[in-house]
Amino acid sequence: MIAKLWGGCWLFAVIILQANITDIPAINRLKREAEAAFQNKYWNVAASKYGELVEKYQVKEPEVLLNLAHAYFEAQDFAKALTHYEQAAKSNEKVIQSVAYQQAAIIKAQNGQLEEALKYLRNSLRALPDNQAARYNYEVVYALLSKQKQQSQNQSEDTADRSQQDQNKQQQQQNADRQQQQGNQGKNDAQSQSGEQDNQGAEQGKMEEKSNKSELRSKRLEQIKMTEEQARGILDAIRNNEVQYLQQLQRQPTRRADRSKPDW
Repeated sequence: MIAKLWGGCWLFAVIILQANITDIPAINRLKREAEAAFQNKYWNVAASKYGELVEKYQVKEPEVLLNLAHAYFEAQDFAKALTHYEQAAKSNEKVIQSVAYQQAAIIKAQNGQLEEALKYLRNSLRALPDNQAARYNYEVVYALLSKQKQQSQNQSEDTADRSQQDQNKQQQQQNADRQQQQGNQGKNDAQSQSGEQDNQGAEQGKMEEKSNKSELRSKRLEQIKMTEEQARGILDAIRNNEVQYLQQLQRQPTRRADRSKPDW
């Protein structure tokens, strides 16, 4: 838990030399009213009174700026509180400077801006090394920031590991697909080769069959002392005779059967 520390209100009933003489009573009255509201924890009233001092009467005292920032802080208007803490931190008074940086660091830490919070706390300790609240807050924020960085690093490593695992799985899948593709290609090649061998065997068988028939025909022709040319001539003559015979049959008239004679 980050500690909040300030040493009460920093109100001073100091007459501002730069102010108009007629404004001094109003300024002192506002300071008293602002202090009373702050002590009674009427944060919005206190912020209004201090704001009027700063904006209307241009009171730039570091104590007034710091109390205005405290009032906004307690009213949970952290944006305005941060603005006035940063203005108060420009003071030459080391105590006010240290407290302003410390409170600004708390706002930064609440917003998750740990790097910025750590920077403000360093400035707080440089201004006032004895500020124990700032030192405690520094240790807390430093530990939170270290833990956050470690978690971020672990998350990055986990992401890298998951990415590497995904790449390994993808590579394994690609290797498996490649092996399967090679296996399928080998089967296709084997089937294709087998088919080609079957086709070659069939062609060779046909050629052998033709060769065997040719050899057989040659042997028969040799047995009857006849050449292939002579055999072709005889076959052609037979075909011609068959054609002539069929033509003669077509020209002969059809006779009616004499039923008085026997069929034979």
